[in-house]
Amino acid sequence: MRSLLLALVFTLTLPAQEILPQKEVGAWACGPCAFVNMLSQGKPELRTVLNELAGESLVEKVEKLIATVGKKPSISYPGKTLFVEKEGMSCTDLGVFSNLILKEHTKVELASGFLDRGNAETLDAHLHRVHATFRKSLDQGVPLILSFRSFAPQWNEKEEKYLWTGLSGHFVTVVEVQEDLRENEKGFSFQFIDPFTGRREFGYAAIDEARNFTAAKGNAERWEWKTNRPFLLVTAPSLRLQTAEQDWFLRTIIIANYAIGAK
Repeated sequence: MRSLLLALVFTLTLPAQEILPQKEVGAWACGPCAFVNMLSQGKPELRTVLNELAGESLVEKVEKLIATVGKKPSISYPGKTLFVEKEGMSCTDLGVFSNLILKEHTKVELASGFLDRGNAETLDAHLHRVHATFRKSLDQGVPLILSFRSFAPQWNEKEEKYLWTGLSGHFVTVVEVQEDLRENEKGFSFQFIDPFTGRREFGYAAIDEARNFTAAKGNAERWEWKTNRPFLLVTAPSLRLQTAEQDWFLRTIIIANYAIGAK
């Protein structure tokens, strides 16, 4: 009887521990993989959705989702689909993709949006709002899908000077966030499932009081440059996002760009 109970406990907890690495799906599949990892790491209702999806393995499940839901029209890029080969998926399209799938299996509906600072919002208020957004989703048993973006100066031959440029974007699944912000703390720690490494990784999101920076809000079709510390900066030893390819003397940043989580 004891062996049977132990086997039952292992079976029930296994789905929450399984991680889908994107290398088994494709280089541009971080968005759909982050969604599937959200299901596998989430509350029982989300794991039930995962079990109901077509396919025997996580790889088969995400490939079928890309081939079906991923072919629906994009809301970010007119004339394209939600998922595009060798391009991936935009933040807003991943939010649509996620809710289209959930709608077929559950009443859970996700909210999504950029994590930029409001024009009249202080740095401290911005920090606390983003932290509360993360905690709210996790407290409801919904791991948060988070978009990172990286930026750096790159040499422009035509203008003969460095221009601040977007480098890359990436989706991960946040599974744990620091409970509270301590007095005068400038950021918070979090843990995330990175589909690129296929592991649980660690990061710290914080405001930058020392130095201003600029970042783009939007996608390749429509965007705006925002200045005056518009996003939280992210430090995570495992993240690259093309920053490792830049010259050592150039400044590089990674921002917490967009979140998809519980309403």
